[in-house]
Amino acid sequence: ELYSDKVVLLGDNTYLVSTFPTKNKYTDGYFKIGSDIRGSGYIDVIQASNANVFIGRGSGNNFTPDMTYMGVAGHNLTAVGQNTLANANENTKHNTAVGAFALEKNVYGFYDVGIGYSALNNLVGTEGNTTLGTRNVAVGDHAGLFLTQGYKNIAMGRNALQVSTTGHDNVALGSNALSGYALLPKPIIVTGK
Repeated sequence: ELYSDKVVLLGDNTYLVSTFPTKNKYTDGYFKIGSDIRGSGYIDVIQASNANVFIGRGSGNNFTPDMTYMGVAGHNLTAVGQNTLANANENTKHNTAVGAFALEKNVYGFYDVGIGYSALNNLVGTEGNTTLGTRNVAVGDHAGLFLTQGYKNIAMGRNALQVSTTGHDNVALGSNALSGYALLPKPIIVTGK
């Protein structure tokens, strides 16, 4: 290695090596050692302007530091994990996403919090609408997964509030609460004389 302690962008390629390289900080790629393929290990942090932080592969993928919200600087976006807030752009504001794919598709929703794998993944909001797709809190893997336009919902627990797409003012607490999953009742067996 010619350089050391540099951030090296691997361009989503896989490189054949005999040992895992350690002198630099490798990001966005893979190393093949024998038959084993390993991620580059180093995750670069993109801190955009106006109080935004994106950490993880694909996080804030469509967001650029020069974007303003309705002509005013300040988006206040925090995204940690692969593809978190991947579709955020100049229309996205005041969102927190932690966990791979949390709030991945959100464009117009604001004041949303998604914590957990795929929490609020499908939430999008509607352009020019200050209600639809806003003010949701989902904590837990897949919590609020299918919400697209729902607003003012609270979902806490794995798969909580998964069944709703446009619901509002719901509170779902506990694993599978309002997830659309229900156990079938045990059959009643009647014996005759």
